[in-house]
Amino acid sequence: MSLRDQLLAKGLVSKKRAKQLDRELKSARKQKQSSRKKKKVLEREARALEDEQRAAVSEQRRRSRQAARVANEEAQRITQIRSLILGNRVSGRGPVPYFHRTLQEGRLAKMQVSPQIAWKLRAGEAAIVALRRGQLGEDVEYFVVHAPAARKLLELSPGHVMTFVQDTTGISGPDERFLEKDWEPSLVPHRKRA
Repeated sequence: MSLRDQLLAKGLVSKKRAKQLDRELKSARKQKQSSRKKKKVLEREARALEDEQRAAVSEQRRRSRQAARVANEEAQRITQIRSLILGNRVSGRGPVPYFHRTLQEGRLAKMQVSPQIAWKLRAGEAAIVALRRGQLGEDVEYFVVHAPAARKLLELSPGHVMTFVQDTTGISGPDERFLEKDWEPSLVPHRKRA
């Protein structure tokens, strides 16, 4: 005997109210059954969710591969710059002070070079470049390199080239000025008399 029948037998619930409760329960069950999804729909949604997850994983992999490729290219570029600078540096420390720009904006640094290197720097046959050292690049060293290396470095990373004279019109070689005839080769002291 069901609970409904027991309540009707004891007179606690009227027949009218019992029928009304039956209708409400029946409509609630029907509504619940209509809201349940069919097995095929559930499988289709599960497949769509798996496809979305696969697509998200493949997109994440693609991004990580691209980031690794960019990092690898940057490391190769830094290695190429470093080897270009260190392979083409000119040694020529000497007594002549030569001032050049630094990586810090608005600051100048002095480098002691030989007279020949100073002339090459002024004539555009050499350039002063910066090389960052250390993990974060906080330590900077300046080198003199040959002009072809400086041109290549300008293509790769213009920020590394500190001083490079590219317009050399009007500059002649240091030996050529002795070939000019506008001065007297005599060793007698020249004095003007008033």
